[in-house]
Amino acid sequence: KDFFAFLFNQETDEMVRKYLSSTTHWAGDPNAILNDSRNVLKFHALINLVSFGFAPINMIISCFMAVFGIYHLFQAFKNYVALNKKWLFAALVIAPSTLFWTSGLLKEPFLFLGIGLFCRGLVVADSSRKRVIYLLLGTFLLISFKVYTILFILLGWLVYLILMRFNRLIVGISVVIAVAIIGFIALFFGPTNKAVKLLSDKQFDFIGISKGGNYLRNDSTFFIFTDEQMKFLREENGGYFLTQQIEVESAFPYQKVEPKKVLALPNEKPWLLAFRFNRCGSYIPLNYINYSPKQLARNIPQAISNAGFRPHFLDPGSELKYFAALETLALVAFLLFSFIKRRKLSKKEQILIAGLITFIVGMLLLIGWTTPVLGAIVRYRFSAYLAIMIIGLILLKSNVKPHQA
Repeated sequence: KDFFAFLFNQETDEMVRKYLSSTTHWAGDPNAILNDSRNVLKFHALINLVSFGFAPINMIISCFMAVFGIYHLFQAFKNYVALNKKWLFAALVIAPSTLFWTSGLLKEPFLFLGIGLFCRGLVVADSSRKRVIYLLLGTFLLISFKVYTILFILLGWLVYLILMRFNRLIVGISVVIAVAIIGFIALFFGPTNKAVKLLSDKQFDFIGISKGGNYLRNDSTFFIFTDEQMKFLREENGGYFLTQQIEVESAFPYQKVEPKKVLALPNEKPWLLAFRFNRCGSYIPLNYINYSPKQLARNIPQAISNAGFRPHFLDPGSELKYFAALETLALVAFLLFSFIKRRKLSKKEQILIAGLITFIVGMLLLIGWTTPVLGAIVRYRFSAYLAIMIIGLILLKSNVKPHQA
């Protein structure tokens, strides 16, 4: 009974303490359908009923879901690629980000399957019944594991539908750009400002956890000391005393705005350690949004640059950054090659590419606005990189030789 209570978000705090005392990241959130990490745990808890906790079985099932997603994505776009269809399937299988992130007990296999099912339901002219099934299953997976992905897919599809209504593509693109500007202003410069607040909060939390630091609290303020600055503090009976004045960052509790540089003076009343976070190895600084729509707009170039083209070879991080940097170079080179070797596209193919570009820009903006860790950026953007690769494949001329008379 308690197992199914956890499965359907009916658990109580007492049950959490009883069964999950070893974790600090589970809570009885009534909106848990959007908690993708928890949903991964629920799925594998169900698989454990037949795998008996033997992890390779869970791994096989997870990888099979990713391959099934590749199959449906192949079905969605194969008719828009002039190359031999095997190249599309091979590219979807061996794309580095896809191969890496879908080959483990992570949320990406579910995400990949959701994208494949949803795109097939939107694009392929199957029977109405099949399309409804694909769309419903894809929607369930995308909402459960990465809800923003379905929003950007739908945004790209909306652009596709708008452009299809215009005989002249340039007129349609002008209308789309105008609508995009108006929509951006309405969403981020409106009176409620909820979207900016949400993005600002997410960015602040992510920076706080990733940047690292020791948060010492007095009566009303957090003083944020780096690990190197902790040598200027003396610990006594659980409290901390500053031995000399030093410049540190300061933040107010419950105010998620950029910490300010202040001069901290030696204290007589002890400060208590409230939080301690280790700095992420691939942390990069971001411009704080600070609930400002104007700052959000000013951060667009930084967001696109970070999410689309980093890490560089000289960026912080482990040796894995070199593989990510090489993948980016290879993808950019492939896109340039495809543009040089491009074929004449039909109107429908051009509009499909416009929809894919909309999806890519939306994904990169969201990731770049909120994510200060290069390792996380590489993981989150894999669906955008996949869309870029599909655009390159659509652009290329056919390599199928015509039959001799």
